Amino acid sequence: YGATSQQVILPAFLAAYSGQSVDKVSLNPFRTIPLPNWQVRYRGLMKLKWFKKRFKSFSISHAYRSSYSVLNFANNLQYNANTPNETDVTGNYFNERLFTNVGLIEEFSPLAKIEMKLKNSFSIEGRINQDRMMTLNFNNNTMTQNTGTEYVVGLGYRLKDIPFNMRIKGKKIRFKGDLNMKVDVSLRKDKMMVRYFGEDDDLNDQVTGGQNVFNLRVVADYALSKNLQAGFYYIQDASAYEISTSYDRRSISSGISVKYNLGN
Repeated sequence: YGATSQQVILPAFLAAYSGQSVDKVSLNPFRTIPLPNWQVRYRGLMKLKWFKKRFKSFSISHAYRSSYSVLNFANNLQYNANTPNETDVTGNYFNERLFTNVGLIEEFSPLAKIEMKLKNSFSIEGRINQDRMMTLNFNNNTMTQNTGTEYVVGLGYRLKDIPFNMRIKGKKIRFKGDLNMKVDVSLRKDKMMVRYFGEDDDLNDQVTGGQNVFNLRVVADYALSKNLQAGFYYIQDASAYEISTSYDRRSISSGISVKYNLGN
C-alpha cells in the first residue's frame, strides 16, 4: 500500500487523533464499541466551612463528547478476494470498500467550568470550551481541520424588592419586584486548516479560514408583576478574521423588551 492508500491513511488518522499506537489501532474502519462520553460535576467544596460561610453554592464541572462517522462508502467492484495481489493504476492494492468521507468530532464543553453564588446575591461563572472537527476527504486526499477555543466569564447580581413608580393617564402606579442583572464576556478563537496527505504534501498545508470573536452581552430584567417582566439588553460583537480576504466586523444592538407570561 502506498502513502495515499485508504488502508494506510484511515488507520493512521484514527491513531493520530485518538492517541493510540499505530501498532495497536484497529484496521477495521467501523467501530464496534462506541466512543465514551462523560460529564462530571463536583459540589463537595460546599462541605468545607470556608465555602459555607461565603457561598450559597459552588460547583466545578467538566464534560466531553465525541462522535466518529463514516459519512459515505461503497463496495469496490474491482476488488476480488481471489486475486488479492492485484493493484490499481497507482500501484495500490484494491480496497474492499471505497470511502469518500470520514469525520471525527470532539468537544470539551466545558473543558472546565466554575459556578458560584455568593451570599451577597452576586453570581460568578467562568468556563473554557474546546472543540475540533476533522474530516477526511479521499476524493482529493485532504483533511479539513476546524479547531476552536472559547473563554467565557459571567457576572450576575440580584436586587430584591426594588420599588418602581410609573404614572399612566395621571394615575400613579407602584411596582415592586426583583431586578436581575447579568454581564457575559466571551472570546472565541476559531481556525480552519486544509492538510494534504501524500509525499511532501505537508508543505502545502494552508489556513483557509478562522476568526477571533469577542462578545459582550449585558442584560437586565425587572419583574413588574408575577406575569409581567420588562428588560433591557446591550450586545456588542467584534470579529477579526485569520485570512486577509475577509474584513473585520463590528456590531452593536440594544433595546428594551416587555414579556407577559400567559401560563400563570
